[in-house]
Amino acid sequence: MTTNHRELFNQLHQDISAQLTGRERAAKLVVASLLTRSHGFFYGPPGTGKSALLLLVGQAFKDAGYYQTLMHGQSKASDLFGSADLAAFKRNEMRTNTKRKLPEADIAFLDEIWKCNAQTLNALLQLINERRYNNGDHVQICPLVSLFGASNELPDDSSLEAIRDRFVWSYFVEPVKDKTSFDAIVTSGPMEVEPTLTLEQLREAQKAVDAVRISKDFLDSLYEVKIKLNEHFGPQLFISDRRWKMIAQFAKGLAYMDGYDEVPRSIIPQLAPCLWKEANQISIIREILHQFGDDIRRVVTPHVTTIRGLFEVQNEILSTILQKSDIYDLDADVCKINYAFFKALREGSGKIDLLGVKRAASGLVAAIERHESAPEDSAKILDYLNKARTLEASISGLISAVTVTAGGIKAHIEKVEHCLDNF
Repeated sequence: MTTNHRELFNQLHQDISAQLTGRERAAKLVVASLLTRSHGFFYGPPGTGKSALLLLVGQAFKDAGYYQTLMHGQSKASDLFGSADLAAFKRNEMRTNTKRKLPEADIAFLDEIWKCNAQTLNALLQLINERRYNNGDHVQICPLVSLFGASNELPDDSSLEAIRDRFVWSYFVEPVKDKTSFDAIVTSGPMEVEPTLTLEQLREAQKAVDAVRISKDFLDSLYEVKIKLNEHFGPQLFISDRRWKMIAQFAKGLAYMDGYDEVPRSIIPQLAPCLWKEANQISIIREILHQFGDDIRRVVTPHVTTIRGLFEVQNEILSTILQKSDIYDLDADVCKINYAFFKALREGSGKIDLLGVKRAASGLVAAIERHESAPEDSAKILDYLNKARTLEASISGLISAVTVTAGGIKAHIEKVEHCLDNF
C-alpha cells in the first residue's frame, strides 16, 4: 500500500495540536520546519508550552535522536558538542566525543538560547548551515534536520544577528486567552504521542516538498510584500536575499501541508512569523500580509461542500439499513439490536465510512485554525471555528451511535444535517 506522507505529517500536526490546546499554529510551524529542514525560534513567557511541544515532536519518531538543553551565561561549546574523546587522545588524536550531543541529533531544542554567550552560539553556525562539525582533523557529517530555540527575550547583541538569521521563523507564543482553551489546559492530563513516524518517512516527505512548485502569483505577491515592508519599515527591517530564499522554501512546506502541489498566493499571511525582527512589528506585518490571504468564507466553502457530499452518501446507506423492520422488531435488548444492525451493515450494498466524513470535518477545523486573519475578523473566524468543532463532534456522536448503541441514529443524522446547514 502506498504511504501518503502528506497525511502522516498532517496527522502529526493534529496529534500535537490535540495535546496542546491553542498551539495549532506553533505546531504547524514546527512540522513545516521538519519538512523543509529549516530552523525556528519561539519567543514568549515561560509556561506557554514551548518545551512541551518540541518534546512531543521528538516522541513522535521511532528512530530520531532528540537533543534538548537549557542554555545559560556559562554554557560552553563542550556542553553542546561534547568533551574530549579520551580514547582518541590516547592515540594522539584531538577529537570530541559527540555521543548524545548536538552533532548526533536529528532534532534539537536549545531552551533560553539567548542567555548563552555569543562565542558559544556562533560556534553553531557551521553545524546548522552545513550540517557539519569540525571534530579535530575530521569533518563529521551531522544528521540534524531542524534546530529550535526558545527564549522570553530577544537578542540585543549584534554579534548574534548571524545565528538569529538562520531561524526562518520567530513565533510569538502568548498565554491562551479564550475560555475554551483555558479550560482544556487546566483540565488536561499527561501529554504524549505515539512514536509512529520514521526518519525515512520524513525524508520521503521532504522529497515531495522539494517537488512543490512556486507559482508566479506567489512570487509576484512575495515581491510586493518586500516592497511594502521596505516602504513601511525602511532600514529598521532588513531582510537579506538569502533569507527571502529561505522563506520561499519554507512556504513550500506550508503549502504541502495545506494540500497544494504549487505554492499559492494565499500562503502569504502564514509567513508573518518569518518577517519580523522586533516584537512591535508583528501586528503591522500581519495587517500587511492579510490582504494577500483568502477570505474565510472561501476557505470554508470547499471543505463544507466535500463534507456534505460524503455525508449524503453515508446518510443514504444508513437510511436504507434503518428501513429494515427486523432491527425494530427485536426485543429491547441492546446486544440484540446491535447484532441486527451490524448484520444489516454487512449485507448492505454500500460501504459505511463515517470515519472518512470525520476526517473531512477535522480537515475543516484545521483549515480554519491555520487561517491568518486581521484583528477585525477574529469574531467571524471564532464563529466558524465553533461551528466546525460542533460539526466534528456531531459526526463523532453519529459514529458512536452506529458502532456502540445502534440507537438514536436518526437523531444524530439530523444533528449533523443541522450543523451543515449552519454554514
